[in-house]
This record gives sequence, structure tokens and C-alpha cells, in this order.
Amino acid sequence: MGAWALPMSRFPLCIALAAVAASSAAYPQTEAFKSGNALLRECVSSNEVFRASCTAYIVGVVDSVESFRANNGNTPCAPRTVEAGQLRDVVVKFLQENPTQRDAPAAVIVTVAYAKAWGC
Repeated sequence: MGAWALPMSRFPLCIALAAVAASSAAYPQTEAFKSGNALLRECVSSNEVFRASCTAYIVGVVDSVESFRANNGNTPCAPRTVEAGQLRDVVVKFLQENPTQRDAPAAVIVTVAYAKAWGC
């Protein structure tokens, strides 16, 4: 197990998040949520401002996830060397490979993609 690997006891949170993401019906779509579709459009846009917005959104969600984890005594999910561009790449790959989940809230999608990529 690597320095940042998570014990099996931490997997229930990831499983719960994946189940929620798999059922977009669990989240009513309102203007308050940015969907995965909207996030993907920003992330792959030729407009630099939209791409920056995408990256900032993803980093904000990941920071929130890690803050929650730290407040509950958990170690970071990803190595400290992970950069914002890597996080964006992981989320874009997840969105492109899971088109049926793109209507889910972007924050849920980012959390699930992050957790799957680093095994937490």
C-alpha cells in the first residue's frame, strides 16, 4: 500500500458517491447545479476563459472533498504532486467515457471521477 493509499474501511463513501452518480434521477436538475454536460462543454472549449473556469470548478470540488476528508481524520486521496491540469484530464476522461451520467450534478461527477482515479 502506497503512502497515500486508503484502507478498505474508506471505500463505503466512494461506493455511495458512485451509486448517487449512477442515478441522475436522485438529483433534480435545477439552475443551482452545474451538470456534467455543462462542465464538459467548458473543459473542452476553445475559449481559454471557459477552460480556466472548468479547471477552477474541479479544483474547488476536490479541495472541498479533501477538506471533508481531513476533518474526518482521513489522509489525502491523491498524491500531493497532482496538478490542476491532471484533475481536469481525469474528469474530462470520465465524462467522455460515461455519457449517460453527464446530466448528473458536476460536483458529484468530479467527486466520483477523482475517487475512482486515485482509488479512494
